[in-house]
Amino acid sequence: MTALRVELPGLRLVSEANQRGSWHRGAGRAARQRSVVALRLRRMKPIAPPCEVRVIRIAPRALDDDNLARACKAVRDEVARWLGVDDGDTRVSWRVGQVRGRSYGVRVLVRAWRVDTACARVCDEGELTRVDLVLDANERARLAANLTGPSPEVSVAVEGLHLTVHTARTP
Repeated sequence: MTALRVELPGLRLVSEANQRGSWHRGAGRAARQRSVVALRLRRMKPIAPPCEVRVIRIAPRALDDDNLARACKAVRDEVARWLGVDDGDTRVSWRVGQVRGRSYGVRVLVRAWRVDTACARVCDEGELTRVDLVLDANERARLAANLTGPSPEVSVAVEGLHLTVHTARTP
């Protein structure tokens, strides 16, 4: 699996919806964020779509999910530019997340999506969330055996995706 992990320590993503002041400040913040991302990515070879991109905000305090998506927008735009695509290109699956840390930073993960090697991706399609999972023959056989076994819970982890299948309890 072709993967890229980029750490951007010190890059602070804030809740743009809760910022006060003129729009110029937000535009300046976005320009600085894009510049930091561009400088870090410029010497790296882009991963050709289809791929999955995760932008992970690292901060002492969490944002709610709509503010998180907006806070990650400038990073997303610059990664899309580096990939050579529009950020709405359906060949790229975008995910945002956050983890707690003592200081601010951003982690960008880019994973190629191919059906010839074990990998996984999650795609939001309106009312549907699709999980694509590619397993090698041995892992698929193990998963199938576990699914037909007596365990009420079966898990598999592949390239950043942890999938757990539960058996419904009948009353």
